[in-house]
Amino acid sequence: MIRLRKVKILSDKLTEIGRDAFAWCNELEEVNIPEGVTRIGDHAFWWSLCLRKVELPSTLTRIEDFAFDSDPLDSIDIPAGVTFIGRNAFWNNPELKKVYSRPVVPPTTSEWSDTKPHLPFHYSSTETAILYVPKGSAEAYRASEVFSEFQNIVELEEWQWPT
Repeated sequence: MIRLRKVKILSDKLTEIGRDAFAWCNELEEVNIPEGVTRIGDHAFWWSLCLRKVELPSTLTRIEDFAFDSDPLDSIDIPAGVTFIGRNAFWNNPELKKVYSRPVVPPTTSEWSDTKPHLPFHYSSTETAILYVPKGSAEAYRASEVFSEFQNIVELEEWQWPT
């Protein structure tokens, strides 16, 4: 068992959090991913059972399959440049209350398969969590495969986004 509690990556040369990088870090509570990272790999934070806070960089474009599977995140802020969120990426996050998705065009997801069968937010609290999206994009999010399970979608003006 790895006993990390907080991770703050200081390198400005890092472009990717690799596959299984922090998987099974059972005491990890908080992660700050630096600017310059464009991809979070498969299973990167899989089953980090105490992970409640993640800061994603504005440079992020891809969140791969199972990246935050079974983590107790209470909110997530998806940067505007994200174009892809893999299957099971946020699977089984029942504590999720708020998802801020900044891309005007909703991200796509990977193909269904026997090994990655679920939509990115399946078994998360999509019936009660609030999905915040850019003004004018709610219909695109409702039609999006990635966010199709969310029942509460709220559009935000540019000045309303949290900083």
